[in-house]
Amino acid sequence: MFVAPPLCSHMFVASFAHTCVWQDVTTEAVLIFTIFDPDGSGSLDREEFSSLMRATIMSKLTHVEFLLKNEASAKVFEKHMASEYTEENQAFYNAIVEWKKGTPTIENVEPIITKYIRAGSELEVNIPQTQQKEIIKTFDEAKAKNMPIINTIFDMAHEEIYKLMDKDR
Repeated sequence: MFVAPPLCSHMFVASFAHTCVWQDVTTEAVLIFTIFDPDGSGSLDREEFSSLMRATIMSKLTHVEFLLKNEASAKVFEKHMASEYTEENQAFYNAIVEWKKGTPTIENVEPIITKYIRAGSELEVNIPQTQQKEIIKTFDEAKAKNMPIINTIFDMAHEEIYKLMDKDR
């Protein structure tokens, strides 16, 4: 287990994590997590998480980019989001990232709208009502006319949720 030197500054940690080349990205995440979890609890309390965020800022990556960079750090972020009662944001963000890898269709858009966008949905995300209405209107029109779904249907909401996650850090 790697233990950071007592005088290890956040700048050093951020620089170290950002510039080192690892054969296994998960090793990097474990190393970074270990540095910011000095009590070895396996989770980051608010102060430890804030230290991680300060180091991230110094590494010139955005907070969310850094945390979602690999699976191990994404799980830490997910756990933090759950503790802040905002796990729906990360779930939606990840769903859109996966959705964008494929071809937009009525069949693969509808579950996202049902789960995250419609008022009262299972994991409704907190986006402006104008965005919510525009997404639903665009979807309903495409479905009614049997037209293709535009691949930007979720872009504004995705950006909004990204900003919220970055703010919730």
